[in-house]
Amino acid sequence: MKHASMLVEEIIRIAELENAKELAEELGCHPAIITRIRQGKRPFTPFQAKAIEVMTKGKVSRELIRPDVFL
Repeated sequence: MKHASMLVEEIIRIAELENAKELAEELGCHPAIITRIRQGKRPFTPFQAKAIEVMTKGKVSRELIRPDVFL
């Protein structure tokens, strides 16, 4: 899996969002959660992984985000 910070940046870019705060809004979580994910302190939840897959039209798959759950 990609480094967490790079993954978050890729998601933001592909989903055509402005920043991590906008990603948090799209996922219905607090921006601090995205910061912790970026720092590698926590993973995206399976629900968030599915939402990101939809948001990026499959360009970032849930398997890439959470291979421990979806593979």
